[in-house]
Amino acid sequence: MSYDRAEEILPEDLIRAIQQYVSGKSIYIPSREKKSWGSQTKTRQYYQKRNEEIRRKYAGGIAVKSLAEEYSLSEKSIQRIVRAGALPIKNMHSDRSGREGVGRERDMKTQEEYLQGLRQWLRDTEDEPLEEMASFFEKRLDDYEERMSVWEKSYRLVAQSIPGECRKILDLGCGTGLELDQIWKRNPDIEVTGVDLSRDMLDKLLAKHPDKRFTAVCQDYFQYDPGREQWDAVISFESLHHFLPERKKELYRKIYRSVKVGGVFILGDYIACCDEEEALLRDVYLRRRKQSAIPEDQFVHFDIPLTMEHETGLLRDAGFQIENVMDEDAAVIVCRRKEAD
Repeated sequence: MSYDRAEEILPEDLIRAIQQYVSGKSIYIPSREKKSWGSQTKTRQYYQKRNEEIRRKYAGGIAVKSLAEEYSLSEKSIQRIVRAGALPIKNMHSDRSGREGVGRERDMKTQEEYLQGLRQWLRDTEDEPLEEMASFFEKRLDDYEERMSVWEKSYRLVAQSIPGECRKILDLGCGTGLELDQIWKRNPDIEVTGVDLSRDMLDKLLAKHPDKRFTAVCQDYFQYDPGREQWDAVISFESLHHFLPERKKELYRKIYRSVKVGGVFILGDYIACCDEEEALLRDVYLRRRKQSAIPEDQFVHFDIPLTMEHETGLLRDAGFQIENVMDEDAAVIVCRRKEAD
């Protein structure tokens, strides 16, 4: 017998009331009247539609707290619904992380549903102007960390992937330092240089960690000079999927030269589930930039992820050896510089 999660259907106060009588068990709630065969699917369709609506609003910038109030759900329930929307992408790459796949037929169905939802979202947001990158994040600074909390497992994975002997890290697109929160928990003495376009984001990071060995650089990281063989590790989380592969190709080569021999580059990022998603988002991105006459040197907030094959291909072309690929809430790719130039 299938069942629905109470926290995804019932108001939080009602769940607390029920827990006074039963907790941690499955219960059957009978219908008020006998329903004809197939009528129950309307309820399932309603919740599927509601959950897709929640995911679209979240992707459009609505905070978890606001969505919880709007739909009378707990914040944890909203986060579960948002994460569930990302599961199809994880399943596309489950073989790369050593976990068993979910079955080709199910994968294909999930992928088709995901792409259908993506196309609808692109149609719904067609008339919304593309926002300048730093401005996009500064407008959302107050609830940024709350929104990004859905990637908590991946932040921990990034921290766990830092070599134990690591002493100096370069963080590209560090934002408010959510990955650094986890890294400093494990090693509070690590020295970090963080590069980000947003001064407000960097100020928030500095306010959180005034006692850490941290250097803030407010700059476009494509223009930043990281030097040669300067870093034990370079990291970047949920940032580089905003840029075309032509830009990333040159940046990866620069990162490779900047990492010490034996050092690592750890990339945590949004990965396209298939070639179709990659091509669709790239085409829309280029078309909307052209329609709005956006200068080539201006960064805008729009997702243009690569497939895992194309992303790791760029990294290998730069000289890196791929050591590990992990899929949690976002893919985490660990690659190493093996040889000197």
